[in-house]
Amino acid sequence: MPTLAMLPSPRPLCLSVLLAAVLAPLAAAQPADEVGRLVPVNGAELYVREHGDGEPLLLLHAFGGAGDNWAPYVPAFAERYRVIVPDLRGHGRSTNPDTTTAWRIDTAARDIVALLDALGLDRVRAVGGSVGAVLLLSAAALTPERFEAVVIVGGTPYRSPATRAWIDTYAPRPGAAPDSASVARHGAAKAARLDRQFRALASTYGDHHLTPDLLGRVTARALIVHGDDDALVPVELAWDMSRAIPGAQLWVVPGGGHVPYRDPLGADDFSRRVLAFLSGE
Repeated sequence: MPTLAMLPSPRPLCLSVLLAAVLAPLAAAQPADEVGRLVPVNGAELYVREHGDGEPLLLLHAFGGAGDNWAPYVPAFAERYRVIVPDLRGHGRSTNPDTTTAWRIDTAARDIVALLDALGLDRVRAVGGSVGAVLLLSAAALTPERFEAVVIVGGTPYRSPATRAWIDTYAPRPGAAPDSASVARHGAAKAARLDRQFRALASTYGDHHLTPDLLGRVTARALIVHGDDDALVPVELAWDMSRAIPGAQLWVVPGGGHVPYRDPLGADDFSRRVLAFLSGE
């Protein structure tokens, strides 16, 4: 059973700092090229890039980001693994046929399982950040036999009152124009829809509630990574997940925010530690 030291109270975090951590600067959206391809899954098409050879390693990005968020980490991971990096439903170059304001965790988690089927992958290792971590947890509980090892960074078993309050306070206001970085990442129409969908997460219920019995279905080796200054997901939820998932390890990053793989760890330190975990070292 992991232990958790007494932690300092989280410090306030402004929107610009959090978004800078979650959404690394990305290149402008481009048509599918020789590196990536569109893969039909669950009624949508996910844009998928692959790098390296070996056993498969799936990387899932945060809400509002795209697969390119993982670019600083891919070289180290690709030395050992076949790295598979999708854009989530409605993000980047992927499509989303659902034009409502809902962006459902259960639908996007089924996308991940369908992607494994489409790529002919029976079992994978995977890393997810923020919403990507939530999708990974959901998929690993839904189909535990498909995941050998999972790294959950800034994840949460449910949308807590603190998370809903943060989204309601800091999400783009209705009618506000999306910022230029989001437009470059997704295109204007997708960026505006994602802004609406992100705000709607604060008031959406019924599609994201991973109870302890569901988390107990996870059979993958699990590493829970959480910053002790996470303003979006209270650190005590990381402790709850580590107790519910059999054999899970908990790594609380001192001074870490919502996605501590960028700050304060950095790509080299995070990649080294995650590779050690994935290989069983």
